[in-house]
Amino acid sequence: MSDAKPASTPMETHKHLTADVEGKEVDVHHYRSMIGSLMYLTASRPDIMFDVCVCARYQVRPKDSHLRAVKRKFKYLKGQPRFGLWYPNESPFDLVAYTDSDYRGANQDRKSTSGGCQFLGAILVSWLCKKQSTVSQSTTEAEYIVASYCCSQVLWIQNQMLDYDLSFLQTPIYIDNNSATSIVNNLVKHSKTKHIEIRYHFIRDCVDPALLRPDEMIMILLLYLDQDQEMDKSVLKFTEPDHRSEDLLKTLRSYSRTISEVEELADDRNNVLVI
Repeated sequence: MSDAKPASTPMETHKHLTADVEGKEVDVHHYRSMIGSLMYLTASRPDIMFDVCVCARYQVRPKDSHLRAVKRKFKYLKGQPRFGLWYPNESPFDLVAYTDSDYRGANQDRKSTSGGCQFLGAILVSWLCKKQSTVSQSTTEAEYIVASYCCSQVLWIQNQMLDYDLSFLQTPIYIDNNSATSIVNNLVKHSKTKHIEIRYHFIRDCVDPALLRPDEMIMILLLYLDQDQEMDKSVLKFTEPDHRSEDLLKTLRSYSRTISEVEELADDRNNVLVI
């Protein structure tokens, strides 16, 4: 891999991974060790989060096509060795969350993938990419489920911040599906929502003031995000080497720095950390 040519994207643009039943089998332990190394790296590289999770679905019987996809990620990392998250000191300190879903993205079982990220001001502190456990029958259902996932993460961050005497009530969660926000704000059971699992409906308790006690405040504000107004930040899927991916990475505060630039910025008190 040291002599390999760097790749511009972590996965191929127009070719999706499949089970490849008739493909050539590869060493399972070697494949899983490579996936484990990449999963460890996703703690500071959100740009490969979605692609690594896709390859991780084929750890039981990996084929040669899956191994080539994993190697492509290492080639991509070779071309971006100093890419990481930048945390500036002078940043607003308000909690904001964004969600999205890759509807029916899994070719084998047609399940959707949940994606989301949480910001403290301009600082990316948490992100998620996970295949949903049930098959969504519409984009609305997929977006509603991922909003519930994101709500759980936001509640956890809110509770953690209370230990530091920081309150983040009424945290906005932005979602790019107007129908999903309507389901959350409307407590009436419609025929098209009866099949959604009950555990995902807890988000209504965090949004609707009528379900709270008089001494409680609304913990979550679910808002519609117009993609024309602000670029989506959620499903961390970078497959196109275009300007949109570059702008999205900058929005996530992900930059590529040289060693000299890191040392220079580290001396500046306005910047605190590069991972």
